[in-house]
Amino acid sequence: MGGAASVVVDLVPIESSDLQISASPNVEEAFSIILRNNLFHRFCGGGKLQSMVMMPKILIAGAGVTGALCAHILKRDLQHKIELVIWEKARGPGGRMSTSRKSDNSQCSVDLGAQYITVTPQYAESHKRYHEELISNGVLVPFEGRIEGSKESEPGTLNFVTPNGSSSIVKHFLQTSGATVDYQHHLSKLEAANVHESTQPEIPSVKMFLDTLSDDTAVKPATTEKGTRIKIVANPQEERAAGSQHDEVFDAVILTMPTGQVLQQKGLVQEALAKNALMKSHLQSVRYSSRYALGLFYKPGTALDLPWCARYVQGDPCIRWISADVKKRGADAGSLGPSLVVHTSVPFGIQHLEADKDEIQRVIMQHLYQLLPDLPEPAEVKCLRWRYSQVTTPYEGNPGCIFLARLPTYAVVAAGDAFTHSNLDGCISSAETTCERLVEYFTETNQLKRECDKLEMEHGAEA
Repeated sequence: MGGAASVVVDLVPIESSDLQISASPNVEEAFSIILRNNLFHRFCGGGKLQSMVMMPKILIAGAGVTGALCAHILKRDLQHKIELVIWEKARGPGGRMSTSRKSDNSQCSVDLGAQYITVTPQYAESHKRYHEELISNGVLVPFEGRIEGSKESEPGTLNFVTPNGSSSIVKHFLQTSGATVDYQHHLSKLEAANVHESTQPEIPSVKMFLDTLSDDTAVKPATTEKGTRIKIVANPQEERAAGSQHDEVFDAVILTMPTGQVLQQKGLVQEALAKNALMKSHLQSVRYSSRYALGLFYKPGTALDLPWCARYVQGDPCIRWISADVKKRGADAGSLGPSLVVHTSVPFGIQHLEADKDEIQRVIMQHLYQLLPDLPEPAEVKCLRWRYSQVTTPYEGNPGCIFLARLPTYAVVAAGDAFTHSNLDGCISSAETTCERLVEYFTETNQLKRECDKLEMEHGAEA
């Protein structure tokens, strides 16, 4: 063969000026450029590109540990074949692996959610790759302190702590996923929409709306003709999230919030549950414990004379857990000052779930001083109400995840510890199942292709 073949790929961006990739020496390099720039989903093919790779865009609702693990696994297994977006209603990641920081010094922190990580021999083997990754990156270290009042564990069980707070587990998996994370972005409604062919592939996808309007603004589709976009909910630009100029469209959605919040989702979720009474009943049957957590910050140089790192409290009607948080992590409290974490019992949390938080903080502090009368006055106290603390009754059958909607052109999946059990390994199991089933779905619906079906060359090779 004499002479070099070249590829010209003209790409017409959805929202920006024309972009042209030209004079690429071969097909592989041309597609490498496209992949590196994440253009499959953002641009429509033109020119000589006859059939481009389908690149599903996936929304993960919730930047807790399950959401972060789903993003990590999908990125690890599918690389550039997908686009990932994460919406988190809070100001930062973590979910129930929440790390709270002192208002005047972000280096001072306490874990108000998960306190330590327990790994049984079974999960030490089946989830070895995740544990080893966290350990090798310094996210997890062995827990060498004393826990007073703890129950005897299965032989071979190991406990770990997070030197930089439990949210560092979530942050690690978010970082490895490379996903875009939008914080303070609350999802409340999903609707199906036919997307105009000039801006998206010629199939319906899942359209997300920040539901600021009442349901009576919904309108019936007027047409489904090719090239038209079906409007479902009036959502004018001034009522969208700050900085959002356009409706966001996705091919799959993974809901990782607690099931009570899944049941509150409008649109597609309600339509699905109306058609499946058994699924709705199973979701409604999931039960969570509730509790309050206090984080107490002390000035540098303050001494907390405690013979343990953590303690399970017996017999108190209010407090169940106390930990010297900095000591528990094995950190030096000298320059930061010590900190204390207090968790209430579940019965107390449930009984006072709707009470005024300031009043509850006062009650908890009274009980704390009864248990530890020599405790010094803290410089700052933070109080957090955990409405959904730990799963006590999971979804029937522990399926790992469920499909709320599974159509040829879009899917909605619910995942999280509600479908397994409440700890890190439960979240890993759910994320693995979710990603496995989602990849199967994309493969079955032909939304994942390894290469273009056909690419015409502008200049053929000379014989």
